[in-house]
Amino acid sequence: MKIVIPILAMSALIASTGVGWSVEPVTDSLGIKIEFKRECKVDPGAEGLLLDFGRHLTLANLAEIEQIDAEATIKVQCSSGVDYVIYINNGKYPSAESLSLSSARKMSNDKGAFINYQVYSDVYRKTIVGTKGMPRFKNAAYEAMEKILRREGPAMVLADLPGIYGGFSYGDIEECKVFGRILKPKGGFRDLPTGTYSDTLSVTVSF
Repeated sequence: MKIVIPILAMSALIASTGVGWSVEPVTDSLGIKIEFKRECKVDPGAEGLLLDFGRHLTLANLAEIEQIDAEATIKVQCSSGVDYVIYINNGKYPSAESLSLSSARKMSNDKGAFINYQVYSDVYRKTIVGTKGMPRFKNAAYEAMEKILRREGPAMVLADLPGIYGGFSYGDIEECKVFGRILKPKGGFRDLPTGTYSDTLSVTVSF
């Protein structure tokens, strides 16, 4: 009996000095959270985005051609429930002339020669795809040229025309066609220096 009592007393002492322990239930909360962010993306496809006007032989019937047409498809996918707008900028050669609707956008052969072209949102090539409302980086030279054009006359510039209206997304991939046209230069297509002419347009989806 004398041996048992000290052992029990020691056990009671250990239990009473335990920190944070309780014989009563303790309740706290565990937060649960997930976030789905809105987004849009441009699907370049297997061959990339390309408005290809084709290959033409300079000694063929180019003298009789008044225009060369092409079309491309821009595929956009946005989160469900998103309103979006597709914009296309002026390209790599935003000179004062290229801001004017009459001179349009330009392609270059990287040797100093240029050829004008334009991009439309309809197959009849009546509605030019402009840059009105397009988010863009500050470009002092670009903005200065735009002001000069507006000051010199009533001629419209690409910034006066809207982009391609995408619409309301249900989460699916949407296809938007754009239509290109090269009008016959003053000297005709046969007088152009040979080579590959190209330009790069930035496609921006605003939502």
